[in-house]
Amino acid sequence: MDLYLVQLELPKALCHSFQPWLIEHAEQMVQLPCFTSYELLQRVEPSSSEVTLEVRYRWASNSGYQDYIDHFAAEMRGQMPEAFRGKIKIKRSLGSWQILP
Repeated sequence: MDLYLVQLELPKALCHSFQPWLIEHAEQMVQLPCFTSYELLQRVEPSSSEVTLEVRYRWASNSGYQDYIDHFAAEMRGQMPEAFRGKIKIKRSLGSWQILP
């Protein structure tokens, strides 16, 4: 399975206000013709002041990611609310995963 991975590192203090926006944003992403579904994961290190969120998007076809980059990425990435800009580290990557029996 091919995934578009978005990893976000943010202060724990922002997590509760950021998560509702992120869920809404992910729901908008899967309404695009490029993606079919997403998973949202959260990793919390008890001793850290940071939280890591990861959104894993599955694309609809082999050209899904490129369609996203060519037609939707600038607009979707620009939707980050001003209150969070500069406070969240974002890493984006592509990954191919195989589900094991």
